[in-house]
Amino acid sequence: MISDRIIDKYRRAHDAHLNAAAKTRGYSTIQSAAIRAGYAGPFQAEGQAFAQWMDACNALGYQVVAEVSAGTRPPLSIEEYILLLPVLVLP
Repeated sequence: MISDRIIDKYRRAHDAHLNAAAKTRGYSTIQSAAIRAGYAGPFQAEGQAFAQWMDACNALGYQVVAEVSAGTRPPLSIEEYILLLPVLVLP
C-alpha cells in the first residue's frame, strides 16, 4: 500500500507540473488557463487544450496511484511519474 506521504508527493509534483505549463502562457494556474475554455473569445481554444490536458493528466494520475496502491505497479520516482503524463498540445 502506498503511504499518504508518497501520494502527497505525487500530487504536489503533478500540480506543479500543470501549473508550470500554464505559467509559460501567462496564466497563474492551470485552473485559470482551463477556465478560458468556457468563454468564447481569443483564448477559448487554448483554454480547451489546457482543460483537456489537465483532465487527461488527472485521469492517468488517479490510475497510477490506484495501481501503485494495489501493488500492480511498482512505485515510481517523481521524475518517472511526470514522464508518464500526457504532453500538452496547444493550438
